[in-house]
Amino acid sequence: MASQEGINQDQTVSSDLDEKLETHNLAETLGSLDECSEFAHIVRKAGLDGVLRHSGLHTLFAVSNRGMQNYSPPDAQDFLDRHLVAGGMEEYDLRLCDSVKNVGGRTLRIEKDQDGVRIENSRLIRSDLPSTNGIIHVIDSVIF
Repeated sequence: MASQEGINQDQTVSSDLDEKLETHNLAETLGSLDECSEFAHIVRKAGLDGVLRHSGLHTLFAVSNRGMQNYSPPDAQDFLDRHLVAGGMEEYDLRLCDSVKNVGGRTLRIEKDQDGVRIENSRLIRSDLPSTNGIIHVIDSVIF
C-alpha cells in the first residue's frame, strides 16, 4: 500500500478554494462574461450554445454589449458562424496571420498596429480568455 507520508495537505488543489483554477468550455466562459451578455443571450436563445460545448478547439470573437447595441441578427446560426474560427488562436497567433477563415467559410482580414489587432473592422478589446475547448477574444463590433 502506498504511503502518503511526506505529502502536505497544502500541496493539493481544491477547485472550491480557487475558482480561477477551474476551466470551462466556450459556452460556460462566454456565459460568465458580463461584457458579452447580449452576444451570449443570442447564442443561448437560438439553442446554439451546444456548438460552443463541443470538443475540438475553436476561437470565438464575442462582441461586447456596446458593440451589439441595437443589433439583432436575422439568422443566429450565421451570426455565430461569422464569429467562430476553427482552432484555438491566441492574440500572438493572430498577429502572425494576415487572415483566418471562419466556420461559415468566409476569410476574415487581420490587421495589426500599435493599438492592437483588428479582425475585419472589429478591434480586440480583451483577448486570450481560455476555455477547455478554445479561446475567446472580446471585440468592439459585429463582424459582417
